[in-house]
Amino acid sequence: MNLKQEDARTLSALVSAEETHPELKPLLTFYGAIYRAQFEAKAGLSERDIEIMPQPVCRERLESGEIQLTLDQLHVDSSRFVKLVRQMACIIAEDSPGWELPNQPLDTSALSGMAHNWFQSGEPVIGNGPPTTLVTLAVGLALSSYLQYAAESVLPLVEQCYWQRNVCLICGGKPGLAVLSQEDGSRSLFCSRCDGLWSYRRITCPFCDNSEGIAYYPSEDQVYRLYVCPACKRYLKTIDLRRAGRKPALPVERILTVGLDLAAQQAGFLYC
Repeated sequence: MNLKQEDARTLSALVSAEETHPELKPLLTFYGAIYRAQFEAKAGLSERDIEIMPQPVCRERLESGEIQLTLDQLHVDSSRFVKLVRQMACIIAEDSPGWELPNQPLDTSALSGMAHNWFQSGEPVIGNGPPTTLVTLAVGLALSSYLQYAAESVLPLVEQCYWQRNVCLICGGKPGLAVLSQEDGSRSLFCSRCDGLWSYRRITCPFCDNSEGIAYYPSEDQVYRLYVCPACKRYLKTIDLRRAGRKPALPVERILTVGLDLAAQQAGFLYC
């Protein structure tokens, strides 16, 4: 199956990262399997699986402050979705032997309910909530393929600069990473669920809108920054493209910066 150029670049970046970051190889290998399954599934999707609204409707939603997707637009009751959930569950179970695949066939209505709850929550697949089950984790990873497809289809139809809210304009997700532009250092947020990018104020917490006392800690090479908010105790990893000197594959950067996650969480800060 022919993958999109950007997805193929992400998979190639994962392979390269295994060589330069051998300490992260198990994690990179796991996400390599997850990303490949997501990208291959996305390459097979069409508007029969996801209902993309006409451009005037997209613009109207943007101007009224509504996100671009509703769960009704995602056909998660299809056999295609059930098959993808099963595939994700197999990848997780193979990587984490403590989690076993369910013996019974996956129930379509139950999976639709899980997809609805996760979509409405705005949370990333893996967040700060209570421990999840194998199936609910697989549902989130599977649904992310649909959300990525929607983001790639809808973002070119809207003027993203007019969306200054702290959730993704496509799926309502929270940011899992931020990017400072190479041109002027302006900030964009990278969705933890659909991989969409949207503009947001530079020195404001995207989780609670606090702008007082925000601190950041740069990496030694100044490429990465860890922003922390004293109000809500959340953190945001950031890559500065003015320092990076390359075009990064952002899904891979989320993994390569896991050391920042550990440092922030050990200091008492929360992800998303």
